[in-house]
Amino acid sequence: MNILLIGVLGALGVYLRYAIDFLFTKVEINFPLQTLIANIIGCFVAGMVLAFLKEKSQSVFLYPTLIGFCGGLTT
Repeated sequence: MNILLIGVLGALGVYLRYAIDFLFTKVEINFPLQTLIANIIGCFVAGMVLAFLKEKSQSVFLYPTLIGFCGGLTT
């Protein structure tokens, strides 16, 4: 079950990363702004997930969200 959730949430993270890249394609600076924004969002989501789901140690969504969604978004 965890493998399936990691795959589904990873795909959602990758699609969000693509959307961020697509939204900021018109920005022409010598700094990878898309990567910075994606990493900030991924770290924020990871922090929120750890803050809310860590107390419930048996939560099904803890590791799939961290590994799948945040991993797909920030990588």
